[in-house]
Amino acid sequence: MLIAPVYCSRSVDEGRKCLLLLEQMDNWFPHILPVKLLVEAMMRWRLQFKVQFTSGTSIILNKTVSTLFGSIVLNYLLVLIQFAMTQKKNRLNSRKSHCRNG
Repeated sequence: MLIAPVYCSRSVDEGRKCLLLLEQMDNWFPHILPVKLLVEAMMRWRLQFKVQFTSGTSIILNKTVSTLFGSIVLNYLLVLIQFAMTQKKNRLNSRKSHCRNG
């Protein structure tokens, strides 16, 4: 659960790097119309796709925060599943050994 923020921040950093590359494409290929249209479309989409809302308190929830919470919950569920599987395996092993001894 402690490594989830690291992966989340790395994905955000990689997204920022990709955005910077996309912005530079217009400078690198100024006379190619499909590239210009692609950059304009992506920038327009980026401006319109601001996922952000506030909860009952003054906390602003955006994609970064919701991804962080989601990854923490997912890691917690994986730990619970692994724990349940270990408990089930231990019960089966104890029943097998009890049957062999009895």
